[in-house]
Amino acid sequence: MAPESINFRRFTSASDVWMFAVCMWEIFMLGKKPFTGVKNAEVIGLIEAGERLARPSRCPETLYELMLKCWKYEPDKRPTFRYIKKSIRNVHQNELGLVGAIARADQSSRESTLSSVASSATNHHHSSASSSLSSSNVDIKKVSFLFQRLRFTKIYGFFYIILCFYIQFFVIISSTT
Repeated sequence: MAPESINFRRFTSASDVWMFAVCMWEIFMLGKKPFTGVKNAEVIGLIEAGERLARPSRCPETLYELMLKCWKYEPDKRPTFRYIKKSIRNVHQNELGLVGAIARADQSSRESTLSSVASSATNHHHSSASSSLSSSNVDIKKVSFLFQRLRFTKIYGFFYIILCFYIQFFVIISSTT
């Protein structure tokens, strides 16, 4: 909970922003409980002292920076849900762009490897086999990295959809009050 919710039982859009960031953190941690092993009374003290949840390993740095903005102690310093929605959309677009760039680089690398292997095969049959083997190792590394990024993007895509619905709900609620 946000500090003002814990201390003064005050619940506002700003406290919802705080909890939204906690929800984002829990999703990236695959459901792990925040501040595991720490008693509630101690968590309050940690928050008051400026302690925040650590960046999950699966979380892009830009999203973690957004979480930290959402966890500002002063409620009026936290972003609005409109800002959060825009920020998440930008991160999502950047991630999709990165995966596309990796795929294009992999395709161009594969094409250049095939042409170099074909040309060296006509000149040196034995040396082309070892060249082909070493270039396929490089391709395996690239493909492995690409699949890791795609797996992340699938998780992130699902996460993005959930967050968009959640944010849209709060934007609608905020505009009606």
